[in-house]
Amino acid sequence: MTCKRAQADLSAYVDRELTGHASLELRDHLSQCDSCREEYQSLVSLKQFLAEVPTPEPDAFFEDRLVTCVMQRIEHEAQPTPVRWFGSFWRRPAFTFASLAIGSMAVTLFVVQTIDRQRADREAIEANIAFEVQRDQLYVSGSDPLGGVPVINVATDLQR
Repeated sequence: MTCKRAQADLSAYVDRELTGHASLELRDHLSQCDSCREEYQSLVSLKQFLAEVPTPEPDAFFEDRLVTCVMQRIEHEAQPTPVRWFGSFWRRPAFTFASLAIGSMAVTLFVVQTIDRQRADREAIEANIAFEVQRDQLYVSGSDPLGGVPVINVATDLQR
């Protein structure tokens, strides 16, 4: 056991709160270490001194004063505080500003994604139109872009 751990466990040892094994281990360390033993002796004497200090008894009106004080405090805290929106806006907690920032970032991301999606859809439509124009031009010129294979075979597709 190290001195650091022994000194951390001294108060629990004096109060008999340690387990049996930990208590035996600390007792063994105290028998070998002079500085920890001195710390233990000073802690024991301090606890004995504090145990001998008399507990002051409250006067006869203490309970009445305590109840009155607690009730006044409860009434004071229960009163609603006036809200000054503009003056108190700049004194709001940081999480309010953080939530505003997160919300504005979410709206910005939504708008950017919508614009990107619309642009991708428009590019796909333009590419499809370009392909159809090129196919129609090849068909009109007499070339068969599909190599003689029909796209839809009406006779076999209707039978399925």
